Amino acid sequence: MTSTKIKPIVKWAGGKSKILNLIKLHIPNKIENYYEPFLGSAAVYFHIFNNWRFKKAYLNDSNVDLMNLYSEFKERPEKIANLTNMLPDQENMFLKVRNWDPKNNITKAVKTLYLNKTCFNGLFRVNGKGKFNVPYGHYNRDEIVDLNTVMSVSSALKNAKLLCTDWSYILKEPLKSNDFVFLDPPFMQLKKTSFKGYTSDKFDEHDHDKIAKFMKSTHAKCMLCNSGVAYNLFHSYNFRIEKLKAPRSIHGGSKFRESADDLFVFNY
Repeated sequence: MTSTKIKPIVKWAGGKSKILNLIKLHIPNKIENYYEPFLGSAAVYFHIFNNWRFKKAYLNDSNVDLMNLYSEFKERPEKIANLTNMLPDQENMFLKVRNWDPKNNITKAVKTLYLNKTCFNGLFRVNGKGKFNVPYGHYNRDEIVDLNTVMSVSSALKNAKLLCTDWSYILKEPLKSNDFVFLDPPFMQLKKTSFKGYTSDKFDEHDHDKIAKFMKSTHAKCMLCNSGVAYNLFHSYNFRIEKLKAPRSIHGGSKFRESADDLFVFNY
């Protein structure tokens, strides 16, 4: 636990900041080790870091750019902040950075952070070739990122193992009954326009079924968040399910934002 309340430093599609007040009601009182295979903005991890004691965290996401950014936050936070803040929040600079092809991890991290902070709506989206294709956001910030925020995020990652691999890899070792796994995979599709472009990889119903099988077989306590479309699949495994209304806020301006039925699924 920490007295400084650490919050997500990047905006990410599917981020859980807006429903933490609901998620926290279901987090087990005792956590030995924490696992999050689909990290995204890390809102749930930072909340648990702020309020629970645990031995070790294992954090994973399949997005290479995102996990490289977290790794650089962990190892070189001040350098990341300073280099990013040297870049002006201007459209011509944004277009230059978007076309960068960096060869080292720190420059890759600066690119990811700068684009996340200056692109439209903080949306990370890639095309089929894995190229970032979001337009400029026109925020005109004097400072791209706050150094104190970066330093606090770095402190929260010091005792975490960071991975960038398939979600199942970090869950292969036998988990214990006091371990807690929060699963927030790409949602089962609501409609053809539903956003899923975190990476150029696909995540389909077969992958969701693999998650359900894992939740059924593990000793660890698992909580999953997904769209209402997934109800029949997870209900077929006799999991406890709760429905909730959750905001959709990544597609565009506020007039395009909507609420939709989401699910919490538990094996405990």
